[in-house]
Amino acid sequence: MLETKDLTKKYEDGLLALDHLNFKVEPGEIFCMFGANGAGKTTAINLFLGFIPPTEGTALIEEIDVVKEPLKSKDYVSFVSENVMLYGNFTAYQNLDYFSKLAGKRNLTKTEYAHVMKQVGLQEEAFDMRTKNFSKGMRQ
Repeated sequence: MLETKDLTKKYEDGLLALDHLNFKVEPGEIFCMFGANGAGKTTAINLFLGFIPPTEGTALIEEIDVVKEPLKSKDYVSFVSENVMLYGNFTAYQNLDYFSKLAGKRNLTKTEYAHVMKQVGLQEEAFDMRTKNFSKGMRQ
């Protein structure tokens, strides 16, 4: 569940990027943000990810306030940039293991990583491929 309550972001230069944004996305719903450049879409995403703080209001992930409990909220959210930064000489498994440890997650077995990679559609033959040979879709 994602929810905003009067979520507002006003930057130091006076730019009002979000003005009391309110929405709720229930589990299983599909939600898209459409808007012109400067409408606040990226700002809203950055607030949910904890990259920037709100000026006012609340962003909730699974009813967890992302400002008050940032680490707990991160257990329920992931972000994939259009430009995914992977170590090209690492395999898919090595990249996943490295970034999991960097994020402070528990060590998983190679079998557990394989299960995760299958869930996101990565074919088994790609697990031990160097990621520099991946297509953009495979990297994402």
